Amino acid sequence: ERLRFTNSGTEATMHAIRLARGFTGKKYIVKMEGGYHGAHDYALIKSGSGTMTFGVPSSAGVPEEVSRTVLVGRYNDAESIEKLFKEHRNEIAAVITEPVLGNIGVINPENDFLNSLREITEKYSSLLIFDEVITGFRFGFKGYQDIAGIKPDLTTMGKIIGGGAPVGMFGGREDIMAHVAPQGDVYEAGTFSGNPLTMAAGIATLDQLKSKDYSAITNYAARLEEKLNSLISEYNIDATINRCHSMFQIFFNKNKVTDYKGATASDTEKFNKMFHMLLEKGIFFPPSQFETEFVSFAHSETDLESTVDAFSSVLKCL
Repeated sequence: ERLRFTNSGTEATMHAIRLARGFTGKKYIVKMEGGYHGAHDYALIKSGSGTMTFGVPSSAGVPEEVSRTVLVGRYNDAESIEKLFKEHRNEIAAVITEPVLGNIGVINPENDFLNSLREITEKYSSLLIFDEVITGFRFGFKGYQDIAGIKPDLTTMGKIIGGGAPVGMFGGREDIMAHVAPQGDVYEAGTFSGNPLTMAAGIATLDQLKSKDYSAITNYAARLEEKLNSLISEYNIDATINRCHSMFQIFFNKNKVTDYKGATASDTEKFNKMFHMLLEKGIFFPPSQFETEFVSFAHSETDLESTVDAFSSVLKCL
C-alpha cells in the first residue's frame, strides 16, 4: 500500500525491523536459523547453544547486547516459532524470514510453514516481514507471497527491482508505513535512496519483465534438475537437489535438506571440488554450498547442454 526506496537490501531489512519495533512498541525480532537479511547488526545473528533462545553475533563487531534482541527459530518448524512467542509473550515485534531460504542453498517452505507464521504473528499481535530481496520478481511478475497466497505486513525487496543498480525497498500496510518519518516517528532517510539512475534502471527492467514468460525459465530449471539427477544416479553420488521454480542448489547429502541443520551437514569439501572442476570447464557456479544457482532469461539451450556435459565429466570424477 506504501513503500520507501533504499540503497540496498541490507538497508531495506534494517528499516523494516526498526519500523516493526516502532509500530508495535516491542523489542524482539525473530529470524530463522540460516536466514540472511543483509549486513547490519540485527541481521548478523546466529543461533546460540541448544539451551539458549537468544541469538549470538555471527560477526565480530556486533555487540552482545544487540544480539540479545534477536531470537532465532527454525525454518519449517512452526513449533519452534510458537515456543519463542510463548517464552517472550507480548515482547516480539516481528518475525522476518525469506519465504524461500536462499542463503544456505535453496530451502523450500514445507508443512504449511508460511501460513503458520501468518497465524502465529496475528495471534500474538506481531508483524510478519517477508524478505523478498531474492524471490521478488524471480519466479513471476510478482513476489513469492503472491504465489503462496500469504500476505505479510511488510515486504523488503532489492536486486531485480534495480536492474543492476544499487537498490532496496520496504513497504506494506498503510497504517504501518504511516509511522515512517516525516509523517511518523520512525526515522528513515538516505541521500541516494530513490535516485534517478536507479529508478530509471528499475523501471526499464520491470518493463521488460512484464512481457516475459516466466514458465520458460521454470521449465528450463526443471529440465536441468532432471538431467543432473540422472547423472547423480548414474554415478551413484550421495547428493540431492532442491529447486524452487528457477532457483536451485545441489547438496552433497544423501538425505533431503529441509532446514539449516540439514544444509550444514552436507559435504562442503566435495562441493568445493565440484566448483573448481566446473570452473575449469567454463561453468561458473556459486563458489559455496550455501549459495544458490539462478536460471535467467539469458540462458540458452546451448548453455544447458554445456552445463550437463560438464557435470557429467565432473560427477564421474567425484
